[in-house]
Amino acid sequence: MLIIPMTGKISWRNPPFITILLILMNCFVYFVIQSGDENKYQHAGEYYLESGLAEIETTKFLEYMKATNQAGELSLPTGKKMNDPAVLAYLRQKMMARSRVHEEVEQR
Repeated sequence: MLIIPMTGKISWRNPPFITILLILMNCFVYFVIQSGDENKYQHAGEYYLESGLAEIETTKFLEYMKATNQAGELSLPTGKKMNDPAVLAYLRQKMMARSRVHEEVEQR
C-alpha cells in the first residue's frame, strides 16, 4: 500500500516542485518521445514476417504441439501454406495465448 503523507493544504508559497516536475516529465515522455512507437511496432512486425523468424517459430510450435499430443487443439486454416501470413498470425496468436496461460499458472 502506498501512503502519501499530507500535512495540510498545498500552499503556493511552497509548491510541490518535484511532483510537478515528475508530472511534466511523464507528459513529455508520453506525448513526445513515445509518439512514434506505432511506426516502430509496425516496422518490427514487418521485419519479423520478412526475416523468416515467424516461420521458424511456428514450425517449432507445431512440433511441440504434436509431441505433446495437443495438435488437435489447433484448427489451422485449410488450403494455406505454412508461410501464409494468415496462418502465421493465427499460430502466433495461439502461442501468445498459451504463453499467457502458462505465466498465470506459474504465478499462482
